[in-house]
Amino acid sequence: MPGVRSGLWRLSSLVAGRARSCRLFATSTSPPSIFSPLDTFSARHIGPDAHEADKMLSALGYESMEAFVGETVPPKIRISTAAVDAIPALSESELHARAKELAGQNKPFKSYIGMGYHCAVVPPVILRNVGL
Repeated sequence: MPGVRSGLWRLSSLVAGRARSCRLFATSTSPPSIFSPLDTFSARHIGPDAHEADKMLSALGYESMEAFVGETVPPKIRISTAAVDAIPALSESELHARAKELAGQNKPFKSYIGMGYHCAVVPPVILRNVGL
């Protein structure tokens, strides 16, 4: 696995005058760059490995993920892998910042729900939930 280093650590301590040690297996993920975001979906997603995916596909009667997607996703809404790969992935913090930026472009307007009708009674539930 790229970016993952494993090792055998030895932890020693002195307890009540006696040396005590234990061995621990440790795995740590190191980012490809010190500037890479660490809060990416793929870094924290625990999904099936290739063997588990093959087992699930065979239980459904498919030989590959492409065959499964080909029969379950209509061609009109399918996007090519090349088109998806061309879109740069954002980390969660980058996506949050982008969403805040886009939300900042919204202009709040007065809600006119239930208004504009002569002698109309706005139901109390609308008044409570919309805040007219």
